[in-house]
Amino acid sequence: GLPDKWKHVLQLSDISKEDAIAHADEVVKVLDFHINGPAKKPTTHVLKQEMLNAIQINTSNPNKKYSKLRKLGEGAAGEVFECKDKQGKKWAVKVAPESDIDNIKQEIAMHALSNHENIVNYKETFRYNRQLWMIIELMTGGSLTEMVGKHIKWGEPEIAYVCKLMLKGL
Repeated sequence: GLPDKWKHVLQLSDISKEDAIAHADEVVKVLDFHINGPAKKPTTHVLKQEMLNAIQINTSNPNKKYSKLRKLGEGAAGEVFECKDKQGKKWAVKVAPESDIDNIKQEIAMHALSNHENIVNYKETFRYNRQLWMIIELMTGGSLTEMVGKHIKWGEPEIAYVCKLMLKGL
């Protein structure tokens, strides 16, 4: 029992009945996209509300939950350390001054609303002793600048692969 419109599109597409049955979920997704177009983007109001809801800042002492192990780097927005939680799992913690709260809130919202294997996972944020601690997934492959520095030459296959992974994250 497919809608007539879908039957018509299937007939024009040369997809056999056997293929449609064998790959039913994929065929339904393609038909839905073909007929209805891409999923509707949320309105600006809805997106802002989702961002506000995603921003949760804990005011307890992060040192009771995490131990800093070593400094990984620093930048304009603060310092990044490798840390370990009480269960022994390693994380990265970005420590920034409390005065940078507006920028950090934006970053928290973006991390919290992103859930993809190619995007660094966000855990939680603390506001304690005039500092902000943002706990995120630890990436051990080195910094991006080390991989794409001026003197490092990448071939087209490597560039295509990285672009593919980045686009999947969008």
